[in-house]
Amino acid sequence: MFGTPQYLAPEYIDGKKLDVKTDIYSLGITLFHMASGKLPFQAGTPMALLSKQLNETPPVLSEITDGVSSEFANLVDRMLVKDPRERVSLDEMVAKLKKLKKNRE
Repeated sequence: MFGTPQYLAPEYIDGKKLDVKTDIYSLGITLFHMASGKLPFQAGTPMALLSKQLNETPPVLSEITDGVSSEFANLVDRMLVKDPRERVSLDEMVAKLKKLKKNRE
């Protein structure tokens, strides 16, 4: 296994099929970290962190961070869904990010 434990998708940790949804999860962790200044999962050891990535639900971004739009927070939350089949698709993610960008302009 290669990668930074804080950013690994559950399916990567579990040795399951990897695809674009794996990258969407890792990007979701990055956006969560950028917006909140915190990683969604923290632990004292890499193994404990991997266990949290597999078994715990991340905090809801809007509940721990002020000043982010509900649309952005909802998108990040959907990027961090454990089951890749339920995670936001690439097309939907890109469309929502473009809409968020347009709304800011």
